[in-house]
Amino acid sequence: MLTTIKSTKDLLALRDAGGVIRIDGDLRIECDVPWIGAGEHVSRLRTTGNLDCRGNLYCGGNCAVSGDLLWSHASTPDVTGRFFHRLILPQEWQRAHWQERLGLDLGSGCYDEIVALVLPELPRLLRRKCWSSTERLILESLRLAVLDEPAWVTEMRASKEAANV
Repeated sequence: MLTTIKSTKDLLALRDAGGVIRIDGDLRIECDVPWIGAGEHVSRLRTTGNLDCRGNLYCGGNCAVSGDLLWSHASTPDVTGRFFHRLILPQEWQRAHWQERLGLDLGSGCYDEIVALVLPELPRLLRRKCWSSTERLILESLRLAVLDEPAWVTEMRASKEAANV
């Protein structure tokens, strides 16, 4: 299921009493979420699917994305709390940029095919000093995506499940 947010008013309406936003499924944010007036009122953002952020996102609490984070920005996500993510993937329209930066033909494949193509090259690619902090974060997420989630995410998930019983 996809939840689409078009304004900070829509986003803030999803908070529970503790300022936590929990989305079962994918979340697409199509607006900027500035710290003042919006991000400061969100204590935690959790989605069980993918987070597709098409604006700037400022999160003063923890941010846990169980699926993939689709990120098209030149800056890294600004999260003051703990941040858990699986893959961080550039949006499809950035394919030409990434082909040029990686020096690889990414073809017209889907994310799974592209990850399988880039993963064997990752050690060589990460030795290069040319990456911006955001590009490096995206590349390193390929390696980190298979690790177990940290205990705080597991505890957060268990707490939510216990509350739903």
